[in-house]
Amino acid sequence: MKTGRVTLVGAGPGNPALMTLKGLRHLRRADVILYDRLAPDALLRQARPDAELIAVGKSPGDPLGRQEEINDVLVDRARRGLRVVRLKGGDPFVFGRGREEMNACAAAGVPCNVVPGISSALAAPASIGVSLTHRGAANAFAVITGRSSRSGGPPDYDWAALARIDAVVILMGHASLADVAAKLIAGGRAPDTPAVSVESATTSRQRHVTGTLANIAACAADAGLSNPIVTVIGEVARMARAEASHAARSRRARNRPLTGRRIAVTRASSSSDELFRLLRRAGAETIACPLIRAVFPPDADDADAALRRLADFDWIAFTSMHGVEGFWRRLQRSGRDARSLAGLRIAAIGPATAAALHRRGLVADATPRTFTGRDLARAILDAPHDRRSDSSARVLCPRGNLARTELESELRRAGAIAEPVEVYRTELIEPPPGAAAELTKGVDAVVFCSPSAVRQYATLRLSGGDAILAALGRTTAAALTEAGLSCGLVPESADVRALVTALGERLRREEALT
Repeated sequence: MKTGRVTLVGAGPGNPALMTLKGLRHLRRADVILYDRLAPDALLRQARPDAELIAVGKSPGDPLGRQEEINDVLVDRARRGLRVVRLKGGDPFVFGRGREEMNACAAAGVPCNVVPGISSALAAPASIGVSLTHRGAANAFAVITGRSSRSGGPPDYDWAALARIDAVVILMGHASLADVAAKLIAGGRAPDTPAVSVESATTSRQRHVTGTLANIAACAADAGLSNPIVTVIGEVARMARAEASHAARSRRARNRPLTGRRIAVTRASSSSDELFRLLRRAGAETIACPLIRAVFPPDADDADAALRRLADFDWIAFTSMHGVEGFWRRLQRSGRDARSLAGLRIAAIGPATAAALHRRGLVADATPRTFTGRDLARAILDAPHDRRSDSSARVLCPRGNLARTELESELRRAGAIAEPVEVYRTELIEPPPGAAAELTKGVDAVVFCSPSAVRQYATLRLSGGDAILAALGRTTAAALTEAGLSCGLVPESADVRALVTALGERLRREEALT
């Protein structure tokens, strides 16, 4: 078997938009991705659906993903002939142990190359207006780590030499910041030297505090700053932008009501997923925690037989985007296209399903005001019948194996003929380890888009701490109640825009009460 290749890719400082185009190209082609704790979730959603995702992130004091084990996995997957990406926060060669991984690959005869990334050592200061080499303030800067892999504290630097450098940038120094400051002061740096610490630079959670070398550790602690933090010591720290005025903060809160909020969504996402896009636009950090996946089988005899009898039906009723996708695949597989639907009317349960139809050049004739199977059936039954004078409308219902039968039952109760055909299957899955870990740390809200995801969440006994459990639609809300979970939010309209707006309003009210 031909040996594969390992590519060390820098993910950048935190904002997924700051990853290089070359890095993104490798990420999208990868068969296997080993990712760090700080790798943005939005980048992982760029992976192929069939790519193997392996969480190997290491937290301070956490032995998870020991370097030797990571090296072994890189070599093993490449020897299987796979394209392997090692996705690392920042730049692979700036305190990223990238050279160690390259050496391990070289020793095993595995090709390995590097795609550099933007280091937080450069991006964090820039994000708050600090120029590390500003004329008249700094001609040089040093980048150090605040944590030794052996001692856990700062390495044994030449502190006197560091104290003489114009600007010092400290990475991974949250726990040891006071110790680093004391050693720089002992090395000759003035205690009143300006300093600034930045948390989660370039992301929606970014914030910073200013102080002096003597008190920056206390300032960061008082503000509740947590990892990841970058600290800058030197006259250039005076350039840090002042905190926004109250009016500016209020205006930003109105425009980005979910800024700093962590929202988990229990479905996978493509780069074009509107729910994730709207959440991020509102300022949220999104965590993809898929609990189900749609599988489109190569054979679907009942659906294919129904396609050969399209002239027998008055309506096609779609209850999900996956139903649209599965039906469209069967249609194309049979050698037909949208012209085969001439004379048929189309019903869609909600705007997302209608949008999936629209992308294929089809316009829904009926979309109910509230998005349940019963309401969809009512919209069909109340519509005037063009082809038949009686009430026995014939409705084709493309669906999944776990879809609720409310639509068909309501149609049959009214005397219509409903024929369900399975065009996709819903599989219950466990979320990626990284997503499960993020849930354990706590999130502000968990969003459910289907009853199947609710049931899997309950079965796996997952928990987002005190998170609001939000349901996209009353059917999903009912599933939360049935599972013994408290539905904290269900928007009046079961569309993603209404959900994001309702989340922002709910969290803003809660914040005002604290």
